[in-house]
Amino acid sequence: MPGTTPEAEPVIRPFADVLLEMQSGLVHGDLTTRLHELTTAVREHGKGGAISLTIKVEPVTKGDGGTVTVSGAIAAKIPRSEPKKSIFFLAEDGNLSRDDPRQLHLPLREVAAPAATPLREAVGMHPAHPIREVPGR
Repeated sequence: MPGTTPEAEPVIRPFADVLLEMQSGLVHGDLTTRLHELTTAVREHGKGGAISLTIKVEPVTKGDGGTVTVSGAIAAKIPRSEPKKSIFFLAEDGNLSRDDPRQLHLPLREVAAPAATPLREAVGMHPAHPIREVPGR
């Protein structure tokens, strides 16, 4: 319309600036710590997780919106590892055993190591090129 001036866009304060000032920086510090815990756990366990920040804004006095309190609550779902499981066998008497009672036992014994023999190298298939020992191996 002729004769009207466009209204200026309001300047909105960046969220990060407010977050840094909430509870004297404690909310920002807690979020930073929780994010690090989350990323470490995701790497360790291979499962996803989440962090949520709930910001509550309330008037200091009912009906007065000019002065408000701002608080932040952090909730985190950090992945955890499943407890490790052990396999046991149930024996006839009801006890748990690491050995399968149905498995036959082999009479195993220790065998002495064979004597070391020198390595040899085939240098050719012709009688003029015999197989020879490899020095230093």
